[in-house]
Amino acid sequence: MRIGDHVLITPGSVHKGSVTAETIVEVDMNGNSLQKSCQYFPSSEGKMHYAIYQQRPDAMAVVHNHSVFASAYAVARKPIDTKSVPEMIVLFGTIPVLSYGTPGTPEVYADLHQYGKETSVFLIANHGLVAVGSNPWDAYEKAVAVEKTAQILIMASLVGGEHPIEENNLEKLYEMRRNFVNNLF
Repeated sequence: MRIGDHVLITPGSVHKGSVTAETIVEVDMNGNSLQKSCQYFPSSEGKMHYAIYQQRPDAMAVVHNHSVFASAYAVARKPIDTKSVPEMIVLFGTIPVLSYGTPGTPEVYADLHQYGKETSVFLIANHGLVAVGSNPWDAYEKAVAVEKTAQILIMASLVGGEHPIEENNLEKLYEMRRNFVNNLF
């Protein structure tokens, strides 16, 4: 989470279920710890978070996870794109996949500049999901919505495949998306 020119980030090598307020690490935008006697160090994924904050002044929170269904799309290197889930169409459009990069290195976010403000969620090839938000709850909710959509699409593929919404109704959803996006920026 960004606070001014500082970032609060989860610690590395700590199970995320064990994170407490005391284990959160405060760093500058380059990942340098701002705590004099902190026994924890920032997550190795921190570099990606800092890059997002530097490229996206509107980003106040980043959620990165390895949720099962969204990560399945990431491993398949397949964008999440559908014409059958209204919420997906209105909220996100197509969720792109960034190229593969070795975890913890700048390679992970090398493609980030291609998407700029176009998307608030993206997949990292063979890795996981990233959601950007105006606050931690917003980023979390986006991550949950993407995971739900990925699950629905994978489950639909098991029962005969998705059935696209008719074109005239898609146009209404695209218009809703344009209005939604225009009201965000």
